[in-house]
Amino acid sequence: MQAQDAIDLCRESLMMALGSVGPVLLAGLVAGILAGLVQSLFQVHDQIAGFVPRVVVMVMVLFLALPWMSDRLVDFSREYFSRPMLMQGPAAGTDSWRPGAHSPETGPGEESREQRPVRTASESGHVAWPGN
Repeated sequence: MQAQDAIDLCRESLMMALGSVGPVLLAGLVAGILAGLVQSLFQVHDQIAGFVPRVVVMVMVLFLALPWMSDRLVDFSREYFSRPMLMQGPAAGTDSWRPGAHSPETGPGEESREQRPVRTASESGHVAWPGN
């Protein structure tokens, strides 16, 4: 995954999240404004009178929009995980190692027993755990 791919993923994720929760937030905003207007017209100074309508409206809109929101999330996830950039292996020349990954000497069904050498605390600045 290149840097631009990561940036695109973050931007698309944020836009999807904002687009999904937008109706709920907009309904809460409208309910809050209307509750504030009613409170000022009738000179009600109780804080709970503005809070309860907002919560009730937001819960109702969330309940109604939840199937649509989950469909959006599933579609986004399917589209993201089907991208070819995720199918690529590690870049050539990188020191990447995954437990259970096969090497070119072993087949896809066989696990590789080779591991990268364990570095000491003085070489890498951290303590090597057993089995790494």
